[in-house]
Amino acid sequence: MTLFLRSVHLVVFVACMVFFTQSFVFASPMPQTLTQEFLSGTPLGATVEILEDSYAQMTLQAVLTAPDGAWKHSEKITPAFGFTASAYWVRFTVVNRQPYPLDWLLEVGYPMIDSVTVFIPESGVYVSKKTGDHFPFSQREIEYRNCIFSLQEKPASERTYYLRFRTTSSMNLPLNAWSPTAFTQFLSREQIVIGLYYGAMAVMLLYNLFLFMGLRDVNYLYYALFIAGQIMYQATLNGLSFQYLWRDALWWGNVCLPLFMGFATFWAVFFARSFLGSKTNAPLFDKIYQVLLPLTALSAVLALFLPYSFSIRIITFLAMVASPLLVTNAVLEWRSGYLPAKYFFISWLAFIAGVVLYTLKTFGVLPSNGFTNLTIQIGSLAQVVLLSLALVGKYNVMRRENYKSQQDLIKAQMKSYEADRARQDAEIYRLRNVELAHAYREVEAQKVAVEAQKSEMEMLNESLRELNNEKNEFLGIVAHDLKNPLSNISMLAKVLHEEANTLAPVEVKEFSGDIQTTSKRMFDLITNLLDVNAIENKAVRLTPIPFDLMEVAQYVASDYRGRAEAKQISMHVEIPPDNTMVFADKSSTLQILDNLVSNAIKYSPPEKRIFIRVSKHDNAVLFEIQDEGQGLTESDKQKLFVKFARLSAQPTGGEHSTGLGLSIAKKLAEAMNGDIWCESEAGKGAKFVVKLPAVSAAFDEYEEKEG
Repeated sequence: MTLFLRSVHLVVFVACMVFFTQSFVFASPMPQTLTQEFLSGTPLGATVEILEDSYAQMTLQAVLTAPDGAWKHSEKITPAFGFTASAYWVRFTVVNRQPYPLDWLLEVGYPMIDSVTVFIPESGVYVSKKTGDHFPFSQREIEYRNCIFSLQEKPASERTYYLRFRTTSSMNLPLNAWSPTAFTQFLSREQIVIGLYYGAMAVMLLYNLFLFMGLRDVNYLYYALFIAGQIMYQATLNGLSFQYLWRDALWWGNVCLPLFMGFATFWAVFFARSFLGSKTNAPLFDKIYQVLLPLTALSAVLALFLPYSFSIRIITFLAMVASPLLVTNAVLEWRSGYLPAKYFFISWLAFIAGVVLYTLKTFGVLPSNGFTNLTIQIGSLAQVVLLSLALVGKYNVMRRENYKSQQDLIKAQMKSYEADRARQDAEIYRLRNVELAHAYREVEAQKVAVEAQKSEMEMLNESLRELNNEKNEFLGIVAHDLKNPLSNISMLAKVLHEEANTLAPVEVKEFSGDIQTTSKRMFDLITNLLDVNAIENKAVRLTPIPFDLMEVAQYVASDYRGRAEAKQISMHVEIPPDNTMVFADKSSTLQILDNLVSNAIKYSPPEKRIFIRVSKHDNAVLFEIQDEGQGLTESDKQKLFVKFARLSAQPTGGEHSTGLGLSIAKKLAEAMNGDIWCESEAGKGAKFVVKLPAVSAAFDEYEEKEG
């Protein structure tokens, strides 16, 4: 609870600091001289005058003749008025003291504005330009998620601009001045940050979907749906979806934001209800969730029919109701001893802090700036990482509870055994006649049965310990193999973010390539884990067909020849004179051969040779691959086909190995009525042999079964 209070105090402190430091910077508006320093994204909020048109009916002529007393000097860098039906007029004056024309850009840094019109004085009259999300995106002067006007000042001139704003969303007026060069540089940096954020969110979405498919834990599915809603909500709020997805779909573009916000809120509550087990652990909260969930779903659907200003208020209110409920539920369960609730609470606190700051900005309490516009993204990214830890913690708790229940069952069985033994001893003591011998023999028989049961229980207990050790080793290896790539991605992303201004394009490309390579390594590991799980659960469907094993071998050799040549390794494929047709699953066979050829190249030093042979022996066809690498010790050969086996031989070119390939190959070969083995000595290379049934033998076996 102390951590909770400290976190709340921190959020309030940050909000106050942002508000007060942004509110009282300039005393009064004055004409701004356009210089290169000024045209670098400088906010114009404190240099403008604002006129509220309460009925949204004033024309430009009425505004031009309005008394000066009707205009109010802006006191904030980013003027904000919350939800309002009024139109707002803004005027400011700029001066070009240069003896040449000066091009500059005026940005309205809030993509949810419905309509914004700029009136430009030209030779005694005003020329207007109009844009906003009520106009097709293709009509914009500059294709950017925010509204941008391209302007030009004559040499040694001074002009006063008027802008009219009207929106059903929150009335935020962040005005920024740019030179074309400065804006281009800013856009380059922004694209990197946005790409990293959405890339990380997409990776976590796919990661949780894979975990759901592998572990069949619905918590991962609910969490993945929440992340999907977050991605679409953030993309719409930032104007990216209007720029890239529905450029001319004006109706949809103006109703989808509350829909996506409701979708994300719905799955957030659904996930929390399942993760925290509120139905059992917190019945009162569960009843509230049962009311909140249909209300959120209904509000999201009604957003397609209700006015935007009404639906966004309802959805925002429901989200603000749900957030403290989830946090309170997590705190109570944390205090009751449920450890995963601690990580859940911290993750949601980070996200809620971002939502609160953004909501305060939306209603005009906080200004709109680079920090407040990204608070939800910052909070959601922190939440994704922390909730991943929460899911791992929940899995560990379930594993410990399962182990404890198994131990309790064993203890109960032992107590039952001891009680039975005591009763038997009492019965023997009571019998003092002829029946004593008969009873004694029966007791001995029961004793033998009990001893057999005890032995069976010990074997079961040992099996459970081995299974538990295997699970611990599995979790340790997976956590290690995923932690390092994630750490590399985080480090590279940090470098790109902090050094974006100094990195050369080739360095950015190199770092992005490293991120892609590391992500592929994580994807390959998860794919292998899913393959192992599918094979062990007999979920892999094999379709045996007749095909030529030599053709598959030549295909794989051709595919890897370039990789071998890169290490100066020569590959020799020996073409047999015999018929090498086999009856097996072609895709699985290709996977086996692909793994063996890849390993041969991976563990062979440069300037060595690899031999590939295919031959027929009796009713089987053999595929052999022999290298001149490090070879295998007797200890290596004993654990060669075991999952996550760590061998003495290491890749010679720094390649990565998951320790699952040979285990998968062994299981696939046996599933096709074949086999795989290795012949090797330390320091003398290795030869792997794959045995598959020949077509003739498979057909003979089929005819015998049919006959």
